[in-house]
Amino acid sequence: PTIVRRWFPTARCRISPLSSAGLSGSPVWLVEPDEPLDVAPRRFVLKGFAETWPRERAEAIHRWMAAARRAGVGAVPANLEVTAADGAETTTIATDGDGRCFEMTPWHPGQPVAAPLPRQAAAALETLARIHVALRQAGSNEETPTASPPAWARRADALRAVIARGWDAPVRGIASPLQAAVA
Repeated sequence: PTIVRRWFPTARCRISPLSSAGLSGSPVWLVEPDEPLDVAPRRFVLKGFAETWPRERAEAIHRWMAAARRAGVGAVPANLEVTAADGAETTTIATDGDGRCFEMTPWHPGQPVAAPLPRQAAAALETLARIHVALRQAGSNEETPTASPPAWARRADALRAVIARGWDAPVRGIASPLQAAVA
């Protein structure tokens, strides 16, 4: 996608679509600039937000991500800055000609885990808790969206399937609160 030029205006880049867009259904690409850059790493991920999301919502998410990173939650990726369309300031969001918002983050290799081991589930939940604590401590006057994105419904469905399938005993204790949350 030509939107990559907003971050790398002179670099030739190899751009490869990633096989899974995740639960959001948003397009995701691996971006590999050919020339040496002043930044590390040398591989990045370009992600488009849902077509219907307004820029303000994407900006709020980036503020929350920055707050979590400032609180030391390293699992939250850093968004690369880009010059705003008006050229006056920097931002972490670029918008294409159709108004769709995009973000660029460093590439972190890994594979999704369909059936996490208890230690993996515990680590994921600990990270999620740290993100929530960081956001609560950062405070926010932001209003929550009035309508949930479709991806949330897909996540809730996936969680219901995991609960129905059952996890190993050390993780099973969280099933009841999770069942209540997604019921």
